[in-house]
Amino acid sequence: MSKSRKQIGRALAIVWEVGLASLLASTAWADVMPMNEETARQVVQAFCRAEFDEDSDKRFELIKFTPGGRAAELHRAGHGMIPGVRIFPEQMPLIVVTSYVVETITVSQDRARAIVIYRTVARKGEGGIFARIVPSTVQPERVELHLVYADGRWCILDPPLPRVSLQTMILVYRQELAQYEARSQKDPELGERVKKPYRIAQENLKLLESLQAKVR
Repeated sequence: MSKSRKQIGRALAIVWEVGLASLLASTAWADVMPMNEETARQVVQAFCRAEFDEDSDKRFELIKFTPGGRAAELHRAGHGMIPGVRIFPEQMPLIVVTSYVVETITVSQDRARAIVIYRTVARKGEGGIFARIVPSTVQPERVELHLVYADGRWCILDPPLPRVSLQTMILVYRQELAQYEARSQKDPELGERVKKPYRIAQENLKLLESLQAKVR
């Protein structure tokens, strides 16, 4: 992920990142987090922000898989990709959103449940680079996240499909198209082979930009 894309929304995320870091620094052991609602909420906020900005490094720090959950994410990510380590916006199914609100957190011993309300505007299904983004009715979507307390901290357990911001997805496709064009100029034969994914990427970008104009 480019430096400019990593910086999207950094100003909005700083409160939660600093809060989480301060919490860890204030505990008796740097790697032990209190098992309560406040700390669970901070982890949920950090996780949602990481996906929103496509910050794969931060997301990886906050998740944990069961064997079944890892298999599901591996299927979504695609062959040869490591589950949980990266979000691949161009290649894996995901949800495009414009905002989110952490509504409730319920803690029961070493487990917790969070309800997050997302404003969903589009979806991308399976098909890798050939998958087209499909707009959806702009509406609140209620998503349930499960947390587990393990090794002294809260983690998101078996996360659902990534929910990435509309603005981030626009930047993803602009960058992808620029890469296609640069490679095609150097290798005309390659340009012929990537015509179809290039055209689909153009269509996806056009749709995303039209959605951005509508939701402003």
